[in-house]
Amino acid sequence: MSRTKQKTVKRIIRRKLPFLTVNYRKIVGLTLVFVFLTSGVFSNISQIYAQQAKGPYLDEITFVHYLDEQIAAKEVQAGNLQAYFWRIPLEVADQMKQDPNVVVTESPGGMWSLVLNPVTTEKFNPFSNREVRYALNFLIDREFLVTDILRGYGAAQVAVYGIYDPDYLVIADEVDALGIKYNPELAYTMINEAMTKAGAQKVGGKWVVGGEPVTIKFFIRSDDPRRLAVGGAVTSGLENAGFTVEKVLGDLTKAFEIVYGSDPKEAKWHMYTEGWGRSGFLKYDTIIDGQMYAPWFGNMPGWGEESYASYKHPDLDEWSKRVATGNFSSKAERDELIRKVALEGIRESVRVFLTSQIEPYVANKNFKGGVNDFGAGLKTRYTLVNGRLSDNQGGSVKIGMKQIYQGSWNNIAGIKDSYSQMIWNGLNEPSTWTHPHTGEIITADKTGKIITVAEKRNVETAGPKGMLDVPADALNWDRALQSFKPVGSGIKATSKITSEMNFFNWHHGIPMSRADSLYGIYFGQQWGLSKSGEPTFDPEYTAQAEPGAKLFKGVRFTGDNKVEVYIDYWHFDQNYVADSGGVGASTPWEIDAAAEKVVVEKKAAFSRSGATAAKLPWLSMIIKNDADLVKAALQDMRDKGIVPPALQGIVTREEAVRRYDAAIKWINEKGHAIISNGPFWLVGYNPDARTIIVRRNTDPTYPTALGFWKEFEVARTAQIKNVQVPSTIEAGKAAAVKINVDIGGQPSAEAQLTYRIVDPQGKTVLKGEAKATQPTGTYDIAFATTDTSKLSTGSYQLKLFAVSPKAIKPDVYQTSFLVSPPIQQPGAPRPDAPESPLTTAQPALGIETTVIIGVVVAVIVVGAGIALFKGRAKKV
Repeated sequence: MSRTKQKTVKRIIRRKLPFLTVNYRKIVGLTLVFVFLTSGVFSNISQIYAQQAKGPYLDEITFVHYLDEQIAAKEVQAGNLQAYFWRIPLEVADQMKQDPNVVVTESPGGMWSLVLNPVTTEKFNPFSNREVRYALNFLIDREFLVTDILRGYGAAQVAVYGIYDPDYLVIADEVDALGIKYNPELAYTMINEAMTKAGAQKVGGKWVVGGEPVTIKFFIRSDDPRRLAVGGAVTSGLENAGFTVEKVLGDLTKAFEIVYGSDPKEAKWHMYTEGWGRSGFLKYDTIIDGQMYAPWFGNMPGWGEESYASYKHPDLDEWSKRVATGNFSSKAERDELIRKVALEGIRESVRVFLTSQIEPYVANKNFKGGVNDFGAGLKTRYTLVNGRLSDNQGGSVKIGMKQIYQGSWNNIAGIKDSYSQMIWNGLNEPSTWTHPHTGEIITADKTGKIITVAEKRNVETAGPKGMLDVPADALNWDRALQSFKPVGSGIKATSKITSEMNFFNWHHGIPMSRADSLYGIYFGQQWGLSKSGEPTFDPEYTAQAEPGAKLFKGVRFTGDNKVEVYIDYWHFDQNYVADSGGVGASTPWEIDAAAEKVVVEKKAAFSRSGATAAKLPWLSMIIKNDADLVKAALQDMRDKGIVPPALQGIVTREEAVRRYDAAIKWINEKGHAIISNGPFWLVGYNPDARTIIVRRNTDPTYPTALGFWKEFEVARTAQIKNVQVPSTIEAGKAAAVKINVDIGGQPSAEAQLTYRIVDPQGKTVLKGEAKATQPTGTYDIAFATTDTSKLSTGSYQLKLFAVSPKAIKPDVYQTSFLVSPPIQQPGAPRPDAPESPLTTAQPALGIETTVIIGVVVAVIVVGAGIALFKGRAKKV
């Protein structure tokens, strides 16, 4: 999927470990763990806008399956679709920019990678050898992928953080120093040495072990023309290196079965062309490095299923868990951790990153209100709730989808693909969001103003090293007693977060309550801390929820809507601590309890790997058969008057029966069991028509005001307009560079402009920040004689990164200059000012020619699939 089992941790934590809210996003909320849990029931917006129109503009959205991107683009052009929630072909994007009937929006966010099977199998597996895996970094021509397949809409990517990620500069120097670039001769040498050492022989130019050719089963996404082309390019390189390649073609559904659902030891695959897309943009992604490199997250071969042969790496687990759980004492320590993860992840090369993409989206000119989210592009929540045909409520639109249904829909370990996440984002209402342009964690105050979550929730912390007392009457789930009980005296926690919850109605009409929050806490503690073999264990959910579950120390309700959360979590950004204290839910407790009953009784499983290992269906509550399983569980609990143990003393038998009846009625009427609290509710999925329909939530208790997101329609990004750099710099002689920068189209001194000077070997030799001077929008870099004396004769690169404080997607510029040896003139004093003529480069919007990477312009898209994931990468 494009960046963001990004659906897993963040969402899991957010949904089911409500007390841990934001960090999992990517990417992310309260650290991996926290984001999963909360989906949000807290803002006080409903009180503010009681007299105003609320909810989204549109009455109905029909999501329609359009696998062919060119046809979908033409349908948008003709007005038969209002938008296409997938990138359009790059050559089509260039044409459509000239058409006044459409709006083309470009956004960073997607990325490609290869995941390799690293386990030892019955037949020789070359990727069980770390040296062979690492050699692929030099065998793959990433620049070819960018220029020929992406047509310049992207950049080469070596590590988990690409050039448009806020954390890119944290790892850039160390990653560049590895010197990874296309060098097939070096790759052949590395492969030859490793294969020969492993006992393989080359016969007729092909590797052979035991008389049989060394065959790589390469699963290639055939439903994505660009990834199909990537597969062809990689296949050619592998064959040139002496491997025999067996291509296996399929879509994401098939990949879930063959790649992500199988035991790597079965050798059904050796390599897969992954794509990742994010559901939102995060300033500090707490989970992406663990998600992409560390076994504990359940996204590495073996997928967290203990019965499978799995990739292991204790150091990557430790380092990435520390990032996810806030186990650091400063930003510098956190930065060092992500550097260690990135470098070791590259050396291990179980997941090899290829490119980061700039993705063009298209919408009809009559469809207004798109918001350009720098992680997710047009295809996210903000576009759904802010999109409109006019400034009045009403109207129906059709939105095209690359895929309409892949994987499974369940709230625990389903919704793992980007396609389902796009729709789910419009069905639930989180308590916090991520700003689509700055990545800040935000919410709303009582006047309806957007503020950071730390401005709304009260945070007391003794972190990073100290501890606070947890009140003896705070509650936590006791797994042994199977009940909530007071924690008692002597319990400590790093932080305390106090917040107010806002309860409104679920889609089936039942009011939200603290029982929903408590059930979420129960679920995170019970399933997050279970062991393999226990009925409440899931290989994917448990692995991702465990770190957050261990951090939770207690909850105390101090009023009908006030709550205190105690947690062992700290972050140098106070917003991440505040966000960790969300105690919300994205689905009503009775739905979760019924789904849990179905899984415990082994009628289905929450996760793909759990389903495959147990030979059970992967629970998908959007499908009638699975919804009927949930309904049967609800009927059984109703008929027996069951109140779940987690809610004993909290919910009466009568209240439980009322909930069961409402949920059963919903399933009978709608044919599915998807119930949440967001701006839209799910009408249903029609496999024959290949459509999913959602309608506006008209419940009067729904809190968010109409037009609440309008301010996000324009992103004030920085743009490098002019660079004057000497074509030649004399070593040991002062030199200067002058740059002009705009923000939002106007010269500005507010940008942060950083630079790096990189030598021919890829090592950063000078770096720093340019200084703003006069006139406004002018920036200077002054190199003293002591700086240039560090440079040897040769060609160097100047890399510039300009970021606006209001939109932190960087504008990137790169050019080259020469360094000449010192020129000695006997008897003449050395001048201090540079005498080399200045060359002026005018970077293009979109794709640079003299520049290494395309500069993204565009603005228009939306959303951050925040509710549960705030940024986590999703498979596409």
